[in-house]
Amino acid sequence: MRITITAFNEFGNTKDNSSKYALSHSNLPSYINKEYLSVDLIKTKEELCQIISSNPDLLIMFGQSGKDDKIHIERYAKNILNFRIEDNGGNKPINEEIIKSGPNVFETKIDIKSLNNYLNENNIPSEVSTDAGEFICNYSYYLSLNSGINAIFIHLPLYIGQSSNDKYHYLDKNVLIKAVELITKFLEKMYDN
Repeated sequence: MRITITAFNEFGNTKDNSSKYALSHSNLPSYINKEYLSVDLIKTKEELCQIISSNPDLLIMFGQSGKDDKIHIERYAKNILNFRIEDNGGNKPINEEIIKSGPNVFETKIDIKSLNNYLNENNIPSEVSTDAGEFICNYSYYLSLNSGINAIFIHLPLYIGQSSNDKYHYLDKNVLIKAVELITKFLEKMYDN
């Protein structure tokens, strides 16, 4: 089984990206392909095209969100780009479609309810989310689901100490690392049958 896991590089004023930190510090089998995406509209598309062309059986995508202290398992990707701030490449599309006249929404085919239950049973705070945002995370998720591959997107909170901004929510680094490992193990077992 070919599995690719992505995370994002640093963005904005944060000194790191919790998704990059958790993936790079996770103890995963060596046959799993790890890729780190740019937080840049143009570069992300190029990087994703290369990943999708390698035809993984499963694409697990991680991103960062400081909105909550729970992990968000994203159900949908929307056909919208509506950046409230510029990405690392200076791009700031407003109310644009990702794919002109494409479907408004894609839903992952992965059993996210079972994944959420598994995480909660293993003391990882998580919930199913219906809003992946309108920034690079949603963009990459939409492009991946549009390709037809099995893909899932998961938002991780920032890790404790990553930023001093009190508007963000945080989880312990070790919880984030454990979450990446458990998610990978669960999904690999689910789709290796």
